[in-house]
Amino acid sequence: MDGVFRRHREAEEEVRALEAEIAALRRVCAEEPPPEEERPKAINLFQEIPNAQPEEWESVVDLKTQLKQCESDLSFLKKLTGIDLINYSQVTIKSEGKIIPRIRFKGNCSTLEFELEFQLLEAQSDKNQTSRIFDLSIIMESVENSELSPLVYRAEEKGDLFQFFRSLNVFAELYVQRETILKHFKI
Repeated sequence: MDGVFRRHREAEEEVRALEAEIAALRRVCAEEPPPEEERPKAINLFQEIPNAQPEEWESVVDLKTQLKQCESDLSFLKKLTGIDLINYSQVTIKSEGKIIPRIRFKGNCSTLEFELEFQLLEAQSDKNQTSRIFDLSIIMESVENSELSPLVYRAEEKGDLFQFFRSLNVFAELYVQRETILKHFKI
């Protein structure tokens, strides 16, 4: 009889933990994106990706230096965000006299895999250059994580990669904690 009460108490604790996790995810989903002044460093890192074409590199040493710098930047971003970018490609599309890059990323955050595809519209003004993401498409490999659907939908709707990456990181941490709890209780 004592074992039944213990299992019941453990189940109640798990339910409370899962309810807390759901509440945390709802808070993340409801959060407004951070103010514009917090975004520049992340945006600058992506804008600093070398745009040089292979014929513009002066030597193999130049190419190796560029590669090492890119690897260093990716390593820094992975440590900072927990997001590992595995694949990147860019295709240039000509539309209405403008050249618009179509960008595709593939990566993961903890055990969650994702794929992003979007177009980047850049505009130059007197003071600065601005970039705007549109036609954002996010594909999550993990179908079982339907809790991510609102996050993905909101990010696609707003074209807000910063919000998506931040929410994905928090969700991945909570997902790992949940898996640990479930393994502990062997459910």
